[in-house]
Amino acid sequence: MDLNDFKPCFLVAMPELTDPNFAKTVILMTDFNKKGASGFVINKKTDIDLGGSIVLPDGSLNPDYNDLTLWYGGPVEPDKIWIIYDGTIHEEPQDHGLGDEIKIAHDIDILINHEQTLDPTKLKVLHGFSGWSAGQLDGEIALNSWITSPLSKDLLFNVDEKNVWEQAIRNLGFDPSKLKGINSAFIN
Repeated sequence: MDLNDFKPCFLVAMPELTDPNFAKTVILMTDFNKKGASGFVINKKTDIDLGGSIVLPDGSLNPDYNDLTLWYGGPVEPDKIWIIYDGTIHEEPQDHGLGDEIKIAHDIDILINHEQTLDPTKLKVLHGFSGWSAGQLDGEIALNSWITSPLSKDLLFNVDEKNVWEQAIRNLGFDPSKLKGINSAFIN
């Protein structure tokens, strides 16, 4: 990735990356600068159900949230909650935008205060994020650990988490079963 020309994208783990936090992950990259890089794993669902824990101001539960699950965003600050949502449906001015279509909120209250305008099928609630210190991600990319892929709202919200990694590779025009050993410099 180029510091001078960074645009939010997906960071896709190459098959050689075996770190249990990141093997076969797809990361929504939000920042990449001289200080480091950060993003959110988008294809690791936890077994924590949030459906019964999001209480609306009137004390009721939104039945649309019954199927909400907590996602693993990464190993950094696992006690913090983030919400990635479709910004074309709803937008809060203080939320971080990734282009016109994807927004990130730092406060779970968005689910309570804007439950009428948020589509539960177009959002992910995550704990933690993924982070790299200055130069660390550059080094990992040089070691052939990652490739980049353009953002896709479809991949983020509509593809089953078990298929996200494979679909991200296919979106680049490659067969995941034949990717091992290919230098990522030839792909990016």
